[in-house]
Amino acid sequence: MSQSRALLLAVSAYVIWVLSDVCLKFGAQSGLPILVSMLLFGGVGVVYYPAAVFLKHRRLDLKPHCTREVLGISACSIGINFFNIIALARLPLTVFY
Repeated sequence: MSQSRALLLAVSAYVIWVLSDVCLKFGAQSGLPILVSMLLFGGVGVVYYPAAVFLKHRRLDLKPHCTREVLGISACSIGINFFNIIALARLPLTVFY
């Protein structure tokens, strides 16, 4: 991968991350319940990752290698999303970052 392509991917990932946080912030301010916000936020990843794997024809990447580690990562991700949603609802974006 060339440096210019890597830089473009890094900048685009950062922009998508910031836009998702802004959408999450507006969703938290709109009065949506926390669990609905978590469902919307986590549902994007649940749909995106398998779609990307199937488009690359690498279906074996979806098979977990160690179930215990996958469950631990999932539990941590749910906790992080929960606290991010609570923090974004109460803090301005500049303070959150």
